[in-house]
Order: sequence, then structure tokens, then C-alpha cells
Amino acid sequence: RGLLPTYSGVHETGSTPVYTNGQIAAVYRATNSGTTSTTETPALTQPDPNWPTDDNQTKQDGGVLWQVIPAADVRRDNVQTTQNLIDGLNWILSASNTGPKSNAVVTMSTWRVATQPQVSGHTYDSSGNPATLEEAVRALLAHNITVIASANNQNGNACDTSPARLSINNPDPTVANDVITAGGSMLINRPWTIDLSEFGGSAQEADGGGLYGVQPVYDRTKAVRDARWICGAGDSDTCSNNTPTATINPANVNGYIGFTGGSNAGRCVTLFAPAKDLFVASLGAANSYRDGRLRSDANGVPMLASGTSFSAPIVAGFAARILQNNPTYSPSQVRAALLANSASTLDPVTLDTYDYNGNRITGAPNKLLDLGDVNITSPPVSTPAAQSGTTQLSVQASGTTTVSFQWYEVNSDFDYATYKNGAFFPSQATPLGSSTQIAGATSSAYNAPAATSTKAYWVRVTNSCGTADSDIAVVVPQPGAPSNVVTSTSGTTVTVSWSAGVNAEKYEIQRKIAGQPWTVAGNASTLSFNEAPSAPGGMVVYRVISLAGAAYLPSDNLARSLPSNSDFANVLSYTYDQLATQATPVRAQHLIELRQAVNALCEAADSTDEYVASDLQLSALQGNTIRASDFTDLMQRINNARAKAGVGTASFGGTPAIGAVIQAQHLQSLRDAIQH
Repeated sequence: RGLLPTYSGVHETGSTPVYTNGQIAAVYRATNSGTTSTTETPALTQPDPNWPTDDNQTKQDGGVLWQVIPAADVRRDNVQTTQNLIDGLNWILSASNTGPKSNAVVTMSTWRVATQPQVSGHTYDSSGNPATLEEAVRALLAHNITVIASANNQNGNACDTSPARLSINNPDPTVANDVITAGGSMLINRPWTIDLSEFGGSAQEADGGGLYGVQPVYDRTKAVRDARWICGAGDSDTCSNNTPTATINPANVNGYIGFTGGSNAGRCVTLFAPAKDLFVASLGAANSYRDGRLRSDANGVPMLASGTSFSAPIVAGFAARILQNNPTYSPSQVRAALLANSASTLDPVTLDTYDYNGNRITGAPNKLLDLGDVNITSPPVSTPAAQSGTTQLSVQASGTTTVSFQWYEVNSDFDYATYKNGAFFPSQATPLGSSTQIAGATSSAYNAPAATSTKAYWVRVTNSCGTADSDIAVVVPQPGAPSNVVTSTSGTTVTVSWSAGVNAEKYEIQRKIAGQPWTVAGNASTLSFNEAPSAPGGMVVYRVISLAGAAYLPSDNLARSLPSNSDFANVLSYTYDQLATQATPVRAQHLIELRQAVNALCEAADSTDEYVASDLQLSALQGNTIRASDFTDLMQRINNARAKAGVGTASFGGTPAIGAVIQAQHLQSLRDAIQH
């Protein structure tokens, strides 16, 4: 730490304190660019005889020469600490720095209140170097160096502090610039529980310094959500404590610096990155990590794993990766790339809140860093199962090195419906549920086998630098098709009824009329449907499809059954409808209407007509004797049309015998067969 350019071209401004009996014994700064050793880090909680503590003494640590900062310069309220920051930033562009002077990244997990001395203004010293913090930052930006600044932790306005306020969206155009200001995010309803007995000793659960209490127990009935970090280090519930108990003001510099209420917000924030209860590397020793669940470990050592001081270097690391692949990018182009690889998943309620003085803070962007060494660009999506065979799921991902894939099936104890779009933590055990690795499923596509119940899957994408897990994708089996679809008419109203399909949640009723494709007439959650359609020729063909999977799939892509059987309705009445009860006079128009209805049914079924145009002229029948063959021909043609519409054959109430009297039932049976 300190002012240390590393191999990746990332500079961090700050310093490393060493504590003795709770007091700072010495603070060191790097005097050159280089890489530290793995063994020379000073002990942070006790005196280290290998490291000097007197003013300006030095210590060689690998390729870095550290120097003890004079005690007078370390005091928080001494303006010389701001001068230290200015000197460090100016050094980056000086001849003394043999490292990069452009196309690099500077991360600043340090800040000053904008109204403090030596912060703002366009002034220079006698050597021509910037003499204010903001002028030094502007000089870096002008040299194509990307600057990442922490938004800071007072649950206030990031525009109150510098260099955070030098971001592009500052409402003051004289201040706005290309600093990328990193706000802090957290999880609401974090998906793990804490058992302090596993740590032993005097380990304490993270509690926000005692101000807000420990985090609530995970509630599997609620979603896990991203949010702006507010309420302190120990509270990630719905954040009822959004007004800190202390009243502070940036004008009271020491009180402001010492107050922690969560990530600052407002328009000066560029994007958010993790800040609360993080599992991150520690300076304590080799392979030492902070445990984000704890306030202090079994030995009483503070974890201190929350703050936007973590957000800024996380963003800086990704900025360095972007520059690695795009070395000529300007700070504004790096910012654009970061924003292009961010997600709008933050709970909006946490973005615009009230600050420590009750003032409304607005304008924070719903942008959460979503870029990594492994980046899933197109995750597997929930889908209806194929009508037969396997259902393909696929993922698209990229990485800084070659990626590999491993698919998992989610075990049945997991609540697919609640978590289909929420954060998913497959490594957690019950009560979250568990997953089973699928042997051989190691490509970007997986063919899920046919199943009679809903199944869920996810994929882990890995390369030499990292891992990314997709959300779960639910595969919903097709429901059974409805059966026994029957239509009936009453005037111009058609009633469609059917028998339930297996596992159907609701039904889609489709209609077909002459000259048109199948269209959706409506949806129903019951087993019947009514409408009064308008159809040329009066003929409408109906069928029904079962739908399922509303808990997992969008409404326009539910699992669908094959169509049911079809039935038809005729919504036109007959003009010549007077029939005697026994013998009845038959007019040419009686038979012409039936022939027209037969052709209308054929057309509704997208099939060829049974009768040619001349057969539909009154002259074809007028003046002729009605023969038995006229009836038997109609019977055959009616059943031909019914077959074309996918409807079963009709039975008729007898056929007039040659030379016998025509009865009403003979003609009525023809009408019944073409009516429904």
C-alpha cells in the first residue's frame, strides 16, 4: 500500500499504519514504483523490530523503498496530510516515477471534504506543480490516467467530498470531470447464516460498530437483492435505520470523517461496487483474509471489512483489465466500458434516501459493476420443454483467458419460483438447497432430458483467473392437451367447452375462420369460453391449448401443449327454416344454404371447397325434382368438410327413400350436422 504502482499499472494513494498498544507507531509511504516482497510486511498490531518508526527513516521491501512519514504530517487535522496526497499524485507524473505516466489507473480510497484548504482551485507551486488536490487529479486525467475515487461512507452526498465530486455528472459544470466515483453496494437478505461457535475464541458477528446491530437471519421467503450500502456495517435488511443517530456536517471535518452511515450517494456517484461485509485479502499476514461475517476474529483482531475504500480498488482492478485489452482508452472510454458492463439490479428504494441531516439525496445511478475475468454475456434462460426429446440450454461467456463450463442440476428442495431471477448461491447448503454436478456436461450447451416435472439448471464458467455462476434456468414440461372440445351456439354466441389437460394452469382458445390464420380468441382459467365471432359464411373452427409455468416463465412464453381436437360452430341462421313435422316441402334454397355452409366450413379449415360455384346457384335445383341422392350427396359432403376441419363424422336421422315422402327430420339432421 502507500503510493505503490504495481505491475498492473494501478496506483493506490494512501498509507499503511502500524499500531502499538492501540496507537499508531508509524505510517509509511513508498518512495518509488515497484513490487513489495511477500515477507517484509510489518506487523500491524504489535511493534516490529525490523521496521523503523522514527521520522523519515527508510526500509527496503522487495523493490519498494518505504519511508516513515513524519508524525506531524500524519495528524488527521493537519493540512499537511492533504499536501501528502498532492505530492503523491504529482510524483506519478514526475521524472522520479519510472513506472507508467499514462494509460494507467490511480485508485484513491482517501478523500477530503471539498471545503477544506488545498482541495479546490487551479493553483500551482513555484515549480509549476499542482498545488491543490483537485488540480493534481485533473493533471492525471489530462495525461490519460484513469482515476477511481471512493464515494465515502457518511450516507451523504458524494458531491461533498473530493476527489469523488470530480465525476462527470456533478451538477456544477466547473467541477465535473472524468473521475470515476465508486459507491458501495450490499446484499439485502444475505443468503447465509452465522454460527460463531465454528470460530471459537472471542469472535464477534459484524454489527456495524454496535450502532445498528447484527444482520437479520436469512429469510428464504424473501428475495436476495442488491442495494446501495446504507445503515452501517451490520444491517442489510430493509434499512429502517436510514437516518443515522448522529447529526454531522461536512463543515465539522473531524466529526464527518469519523462518521460511518453507509455509502455516499447522489449524482457524483458513477457506479456501485461491493462495500459491505466483504471477504477480502488482509495485510495481517500471507494468505490472510478478512471474514465478512465477523466484526473481530477469535483473537479479537478487527475484521473491518466494509467501506467504499473497498469499492474503489475493486472498480480500479476492472479498469486495469479494460486497459489491458484496450491500452489507448481514455478515462472517459474506460468509464463507458465500465458502465456498459454494469447491471441495473440495485433496489431503487436504497438509491435516493435522506442524508445525516435529513436532506434528500437524489440522482444516484442504478449501476452495479458486473464485469469480471469471467463474464457471462448471455446466461441460460428459463424455457418451456421441447414437445419431444431434450431441451437445449446454452450460455455465452468470455474471459481474459479460455473459459470452461460445468452444468449443475438444482435439487428439488430449492424454491425455483422465488429465486428464478434472484441472486443464487449454489455453494450454500440447506435451507438454500443444493445442486448436483452433471457428469459430462462441460460445453456451452446442455441438453436437458425430458421430464414430467419442473427442473432447474445453472452453469459455472471458469478460467485461470476466476469463476462466474449463472442464475438458474427452469425447464417447464409441456402440460397435457385438453380433450373433448365441443362448441354450441345460441343465436350469435358460441360456447366452447372442454375437458382439462394434465398439469394445465390455464387455457388458450384459438379460432379459425375463412381466409385467416389461427388466432387467439381468448384465455380462460375455467373449462369454458364464450364469444360472438364475426365470420364470413358463419363458420368458425375452435381448438384449445393448455398453458403452464406462469411462476417461472414470461406470459408470452409459457409451456404449451399440443392443440386439442377441433370443433366448429355456425353462427348464421337459416333463411328457409320452416319445416313441417311430418312431410315437408323442400325448396331449392334449403339445399343451397346447406351447400354454402359446407363450403364455408372447408374454407375455415383452409381446404378446397366441396361444391363449385355453379352448384350454389338456385338454377341448379329450381324446377327439378328432389331426389334421395341429393340428400345422400349432402351427407357425404358434410362429412368430407367435417374431416377437413378435424371433426369426427356426423350421424344422420335417416335418408328419404326413393318415391317416399321427405320428412322434417331428414332435412333437420343435415342442418344439425353442419351447425356444430
